[in-house]
Amino acid sequence: MSARTYGSLARIADFNDGNFDVQRLDRSQWATGDYVEGEVVGTPTTLYRVEDCNGHMVKVEPGDWVVGALGDRVATLEGVGGWADIRDDGTMHALTSAGLMGWFTSISTLFPDPLTLSYRGHLCRDGRKVCMSEFAIRADGHAFSVPSVLLFGTSMSAGKTMSGRRVCKELDRAGFFVIGSKLTGAGRYRDILSFLKTGAREIYDFVDGGLPSTVVPEQQFRDAIRPVLNHINERKPDYVIVEAGASPMEPYN
Repeated sequence: MSARTYGSLARIADFNDGNFDVQRLDRSQWATGDYVEGEVVGTPTTLYRVEDCNGHMVKVEPGDWVVGALGDRVATLEGVGGWADIRDDGTMHALTSAGLMGWFTSISTLFPDPLTLSYRGHLCRDGRKVCMSEFAIRADGHAFSVPSVLLFGTSMSAGKTMSGRRVCKELDRAGFFVIGSKLTGAGRYRDILSFLKTGAREIYDFVDGGLPSTVVPEQQFRDAIRPVLNHINERKPDYVIVEAGASPMEPYN
């Protein structure tokens, strides 16, 4: 029997193995943020691991099933690709270990072969596909007036998350209520979890806004992220640590 692993992009959803069906849909019905399932194929490498909804890394093998979401990634240091490039036969890559599903059109020569899967279908309920946006934070207003520490750099792996962890730790030591957040980038739970472990009392990111990554049109990004900011504002922290993932020179908004 195939083992099913839910990538951390599914952490906002209410999935269990009995509350959805897996149905193959025509490509004309696919869209960013759709929840899909793939069967692991190919020869395993060190990238055949999935970050689950608790942030743990789970080793997967051919025949296992992985739940993730369609999306795009433009991390020029590691790899670039998207769901529109998924092969005609349904072969796809996990663009991040969180289950960001697409196909790498460019990948670092220093990387082993990425986790490869075969599209099994979309997660559906009552014949309708299930999307990340259905589980996003909602808000009536768009207020935000929290003192913020914004962290950005010229590339991924530039030290933004490490700096954020340190800031969270020092502000927590000083007795402040700190929220950690990551508002741009490609879906991965690890970074904001590290904020929680080093002093932030709560954490939020664009996944909470229903986005698998922030490689989306600007208005779609704004519509998704404003409710998240409003929710943070309502929590009334003393400070929010905001990491802007990847690089401002890449199209992550």
